[in-house]
Amino acid sequence: MIFKTKKAKLIAILIAAVSLLLSVVIVLLSVSSCSSDPTVVKMVKKVVKKKVIIVQEPEVESGDSNTDSDFDDDFYSDFNNWTDNENIDVNTDSENNTNSDGNTINDNKNDNNDSNSNNTTTDDNNDVNSNNSSTDDNDNSNIDTDSSTNTGPSDDTGPQYEVELKGEIKTRLSDKIAFGFWNYTWGDWDNLHGDKFGKETEIITHGNVGNIESAKWCKENGVSGWLMCGPTEGSFEPNSAVLKDSWKKNILDTAEMYKYAGVWDAVEGYHFDEPLGKISGEQFRVVTKFLAESFPDKRIYPVFSSMEVNGTHGCDAINYENCGYITDLGYDAYDSLDINFYREKFAQIQKQIGRKDVRLWVFPVSYQKTSAFDENHMLTHLNILYEVLKEFENPGGIHMYSFRPYGSTPAFQQLTDPELPYKYDKFLNRVVEIAKEVNQMEYTYKITKN
Repeated sequence: MIFKTKKAKLIAILIAAVSLLLSVVIVLLSVSSCSSDPTVVKMVKKVVKKKVIIVQEPEVESGDSNTDSDFDDDFYSDFNNWTDNENIDVNTDSENNTNSDGNTINDNKNDNNDSNSNNTTTDDNNDVNSNNSSTDDNDNSNIDTDSSTNTGPSDDTGPQYEVELKGEIKTRLSDKIAFGFWNYTWGDWDNLHGDKFGKETEIITHGNVGNIESAKWCKENGVSGWLMCGPTEGSFEPNSAVLKDSWKKNILDTAEMYKYAGVWDAVEGYHFDEPLGKISGEQFRVVTKFLAESFPDKRIYPVFSSMEVNGTHGCDAINYENCGYITDLGYDAYDSLDINFYREKFAQIQKQIGRKDVRLWVFPVSYQKTSAFDENHMLTHLNILYEVLKEFENPGGIHMYSFRPYGSTPAFQQLTDPELPYKYDKFLNRVVEIAKEVNQMEYTYKITKN
């Protein structure tokens, strides 16, 4: 453009300056409008507040109640944090992640889980994978419609997972056989037996990390623990639960909090307590698939009862489809004192899931389930399962059940307390002996799947 006069040129410059100024004002007004949006402010405050609270959360002191204080984390105290009995689509991203049911763990860890303890024959329908409702279309896109009859891969094909597992997972216990107790709070051992039998970390190498403080303790002391993922309160109702709409968000938020606190490396993985006693096999597959894809560096460790192995009492049976993403597996049965029963049961388990790379865990009994569970029963059960553990190609560890009691049922804490009349001294000495042996064992995990 050619300006014929200086006046015209000056007017053009002024117009351009005014236009630029108006543009700046508009941008500033837009930014101001966004920053004052109450939704945005609320979201930022919520995230910051949540992290600060979790990091500074003190560990709750345990009393004589049935509540396990280390399972009081907002998201992983029990499976009710991400399951309920309402028909909710699992793919909905909702903010509703509160736990309306409280944080009390299961008062009675399924008295029926030994219903088949003297019967090594599997149920005819042990691989029924029914009632697979409430899973989203995306998570079910690769489901084999004939999976209910598939107990494992055929002899001429290897495992075919939707996501190929990456072999060995490196965690604090990757190269160790673990020893610990169910229903245990860090510090319990030292308070009861530390002076006589050695400090806690010489005996117990795995526990729970249900809150940030317990995870900090584990990290500082060179041990690790599990985030609890299982039906831990109320009655068992197979196939009764529906995954809550916020379950994925809850998992990711919790992991983010532990990372923010700098204690994520103290989390060994995710533990499920008899999950098929409440959710379906398909729901379990969906959840474990999400965990395996989201946290490939963490282990996934369920413990199953006889009902879940045999597919009885309304439970879906464990099989190749619903156990394709787990890294560890425990089996809890307490009645039989026949070593061959446990050998056959674990062989049955491995055949049903079609995998040999899963680390196997034993659950010696350490609570008085009935009056017949005296010191001799517990001592014999412990010795039998220890021998079975040593026979495994890939042993996971020992998970004593349990340390603290449920209600009036005495457990290890009472049975070995020198101030109480039970005097299970032989049992206590053997527990210490085995724990120290296990902690010194050399172990090389074999990643061959079949």
